[in-house]
Amino acid sequence: MLTASGSGLDPHIPPLAAQQQAARIAAERKLPVEKITVLIVVI
Repeated sequence: MLTASGSGLDPHIPPLAAQQQAARIAAERKLPVEKITVLIVVI
């Protein structure tokens, strides 16, 4: 999935795009992927 914004950062990504990045974010933050998934669902 490819998206872009003027600043290069987009805080308004679709839930599917967030879910696709969950494992990478969890690994970088040293968190269980389940915590990231919960945040995606809640937010």
